[in-house]
Amino acid sequence: MEPSLESKIEAVTKVVLDLIKTLHEAVSKIDANFEILEKRLDTIEAKIDNLETASYSEFKNVGGKLDELHVEAKKIQKVSNYTEQYENLLKIS
Repeated sequence: MEPSLESKIEAVTKVVLDLIKTLHEAVSKIDANFEILEKRLDTIEAKIDNLETASYSEFKNVGGKLDELHVEAKKIQKVSNYTEQYENLLKIS
């Protein structure tokens, strides 16, 4: 005996409702994952901003310090005559 039209409709309705429930759960999980991802990206962005600020404050005077070292190296070169000694060694060779 073939199932009645009513039982077929009930079976199809159950399948459709199960699919709707599954889709709802999947979309809810996807939405939750996006919220978690957004929070984590905000945290990463804040950490990058903090690192940028810390790096800037730590390294903002590096250029000036390098210039000072260059000046001091020139003074040492003049006092020690390393250039002149090097040129003399080249003449001997």
